[in-house]
Amino acid sequence: MAKPINDGGPAMPTELGRDGAQAATDNPHTYRHSGITLRQWYSGHAPPMPADLNRLALKYADVDNSRTTHREKCDTYLSILAEWSHMYADAMLAHEAKEREE
Repeated sequence: MAKPINDGGPAMPTELGRDGAQAATDNPHTYRHSGITLRQWYSGHAPPMPADLNRLALKYADVDNSRTTHREKCDTYLSILAEWSHMYADAMLAHEAKEREE
């Protein structure tokens, strides 16, 4: 079984009323809206891949190969880019957890 991913919880939780407007916390007709997770937030703000890693990703995506489609190349490259972003986010969450322990 895969280890569960620490998503860091909600990045910017808000209380919303039934009409979708932000509600007062004492309103009984509110529900919790968590929005994106902290992991998603960090992933979206990951720095660009270092140049040497980017070159490796492009080589792995085989961008110079005329036998693969543009879509296949993009799918491969973007999956590597997404992995980089999630690794960055996981490192940020691990660092925060370590700081809380100290």
